[in-house]
Amino acid sequence: MNLLDDSLARNNIPLRMAIIAVFVHFTIDHSVLFEQVVQRVAPILISVACSAEDEQLYNVLYHVLVFTRCGYRQYFTKQYKLFFVKAHDLNYNQRLKIDILVNLVSGDTLGAITEELVQYAGEKDVYFARYAVEGLGELIKK
Repeated sequence: MNLLDDSLARNNIPLRMAIIAVFVHFTIDHSVLFEQVVQRVAPILISVACSAEDEQLYNVLYHVLVFTRCGYRQYFTKQYKLFFVKAHDLNYNQRLKIDILVNLVSGDTLGAITEELVQYAGEKDVYFARYAVEGLGELIKK
């Protein structure tokens, strides 16, 4: 893994995502190593999410979603605003961002994320608004 670590600094998003997939694959069964990998790749995923094209962004967001669902949300919580939906986001990325936001809710972020989801619920796109309402329902369950 040390051999591949240097390649994470390159500005090639597909290469970075492939290396992250390799790291995850080799450490998934070792919780201590896996957490170190998540801690190492979280800043990379966040920086890539800022510059990725739509198709690449989907892959990045999916990784973030899996990590937040697996209990590693603390590495992404500070940058929760990055996962607010933008007007130019495609539908599939919007849905992933809503799922990530629901997973990132904590005492500090509850108000801002709830307000954001309420705004989404009032959108003209019925499917997007419906998914935002489902996200609000998930927040209520928590």
